[in-house]
Amino acid sequence: MTQPPEDISLLISKTVGLSCVDDILDLEADVDNALNATNLSLVGKLITDRSVNLNTVRAVAARAWNISGGLVITPLAINTFLFGFTEERDRRRIFTTGP
Repeated sequence: MTQPPEDISLLISKTVGLSCVDDILDLEADVDNALNATNLSLVGKLITDRSVNLNTVRAVAARAWNISGGLVITPLAINTFLFGFTEERDRRRIFTTGP
């Protein structure tokens, strides 16, 4: 069997003393908060050959949707965004009437 490359041996020597703490982290789901966030969010994907930046999406959404409450737009992937509304009626209207 061949020896590992020198950089791998160096990495092994630096990490050989590491150990994992056995403390268990117990996280509880906040179902009400998760449902509320879901009821106030939409995911949108722009179908285009070019990448659209966040500022352009914000400007177009503000003009097209006439939001009565607040709107937070979070990029998820190229041309895919999470739209977070503060008013459920805004989210419902956008969902039912389309872009």
